[in-house]
Amino acid sequence: MPETPFVISLSREVTEVVNRAVAILNKSQSVFNFRIAPSLIRLPPPDSSQEHSWNLLGSVLAQEKQKLRAKYLFGVLDQPIENNWFSRTVHDESICFITTKDWGVSIRTATHCFCCV
Repeated sequence: MPETPFVISLSREVTEVVNRAVAILNKSQSVFNFRIAPSLIRLPPPDSSQEHSWNLLGSVLAQEKQKLRAKYLFGVLDQPIENNWFSRTVHDESICFITTKDWGVSIRTATHCFCCV
């Protein structure tokens, strides 16, 4: 029986992205059965300048993981996270947070770099 990680939207703006990603993940492999968490979490305002700190996101996701009784939880947001990272995994908590902030810029930059090589 496959493991069941949950994926939760941390803002309304990423709900469709999360839905599509979960569908793709479930169609492309059989080890995990990704599920969309039934609720949307409202994040508090950024606690570190204009970005959410790893500690804040980690504590929010750890609480939600406990509520869901999930083994793994991924949180997706559209706002910047600490050190301008796109994702961070907290291995000992089995949680991960991912931002879509500036993905378009990164994809265009990567495409430009690969095309110029």
